[in-house]
Amino acid sequence: DEIDVLRIHKEAFKEMCNLRFLKIYSKKWDQKKEVRWHLPRGFNYFPHKLRLLRFDGFPMKCMHSNFCPENLVKLQMQGSKLKRLWKGVHLLRGLKSIDLRGSRSLKEIPDLSMATNLLSFFFWFS
Repeated sequence: DEIDVLRIHKEAFKEMCNLRFLKIYSKKWDQKKEVRWHLPRGFNYFPHKLRLLRFDGFPMKCMHSNFCPENLVKLQMQGSKLKRLWKGVHLLRGLKSIDLRGSRSLKEIPDLSMATNLLSFFFWFS
């Protein structure tokens, strides 16, 4: 089996302050090839205006403390290494969907009481 390691620069999204949609995922055309994402130490920035964040296989254990999920409508992180999403309570009025399927390391789900428009929450692994 082959493994591809794809590296993302620690400041890859730093100047993209107007970015609204970010999808980072791999489509397995060849079932024998595995893709692993590598985020360097110091990676701590996703644009604050993101409405959709898809990052399948997200390699970090927790979102960085400066992660701002308040504008998210959809959060999709299938197969992530997350142990928890974030600390504290965030105002998540626009959040409608969370998809954490296959995130086997997840130990804690944050307080989502402010996600008053949440329609779907997917979490399971097999």
